[in-house]
Amino acid sequence: MKHLLFLLLLLPLGALAQMRPSYTPIYRPNYTPSYSPRPASSMPTHYQQQQQQQQQAYNNRQAQRNQDAQQQMSLRISQQQMLMRQQQMTSRPLSPQQLMQRQALRQAQTQDQQKAEQKATEQLTQLVQEQQRKRQEHPSPDAQQAAAQQQADDKQLTLLKVKTYRDVFLQGQMTNVLQAQMLPEKAQADLQVLNKELLDKNWWSKQEPAQLNEKIASVGTALAALTDGLLELDPAGPPSAVAPAPAGTLLDEMLAKDAFDPATATQLLQKAATAEKQLAGVRLATAAVAFKTLSAKVAAAPAAVNDPKATQREVGKSLKNFNRELSGYYARVGNMGQLYQTQQAMVKAMSKYLARNKQ
Repeated sequence: MKHLLFLLLLLPLGALAQMRPSYTPIYRPNYTPSYSPRPASSMPTHYQQQQQQQQQAYNNRQAQRNQDAQQQMSLRISQQQMLMRQQQMTSRPLSPQQLMQRQALRQAQTQDQQKAEQKATEQLTQLVQEQQRKRQEHPSPDAQQAAAQQQADDKQLTLLKVKTYRDVFLQGQMTNVLQAQMLPEKAQADLQVLNKELLDKNWWSKQEPAQLNEKIASVGTALAALTDGLLELDPAGPPSAVAPAPAGTLLDEMLAKDAFDPATATQLLQKAATAEKQLAGVRLATAAVAFKTLSAKVAAAPAAVNDPKATQREVGKSLKNFNRELSGYYARVGNMGQLYQTQQAMVKAMSKYLARNKQ
């Protein structure tokens, strides 16, 4: 042990330094970390959170209102269509009392609709008058601000037009086009009289040959005119169905410009209703032409040549075929779906526009 210590003392200092364990010192930064808060815009305050919640709640309420309005409108239209189909019972002649009850019901519905439309029209008139009064009391200092104010007033009026049309006027227009898909009350009554006469053997036995031919010819002309008027056909041309307009697209394009024309919207309904009538009434139109052709043939033949019994069978057969096709037309037109789809597309487009403008 002593020899080992002696040897260590003889070693140079540099060698002893290399024998010491080496280490790398850890240098710690000589500063205190500071806290940097995020920008205020990325950290909403309590007030901002309340505003966001209130805005979201408002948007939800508006969306629910628009959805409720659309559902209510669809329900009213469905009820109208159901009522119309129940009334389309031409294969069963209605009694005078039933006709009076139907007319009274329609008159009551018409009066309610007229009251609602009058109230909506008054709202539109009041808004226009209020806008004019404000412009007169507070005129714009220059043309640029006057144009901006006019644009704002026009959009406010457009919003009210869209809302009143969707909630009020659309129902009345739907009633009109649905009724136009049926024969008018007078035409139905006249048709019942014709059926009662021409399908009654006693009536035929009481007619003079010349008067009978003239009567049958007039019935053929009347049925043809009745059918052309119902289906909105051109008597000089063949039956042709019109293509329904893309109601949703047209309204979206119009409303994108903050413009709305009630007459244009009503035309969309009318075109869809006409398309349904002409598609559903092809066979009815053919039956009307067949009866008119037969009646003209009977009228052109001398009275002495006609066989009353054979003529009665032919006329009765053709008239019954017309009645069947009229009933078939009513069944088909009520299930076409184009008018209903057009109405739905219009309600959807108007509801989207109102929601987009927080109405």
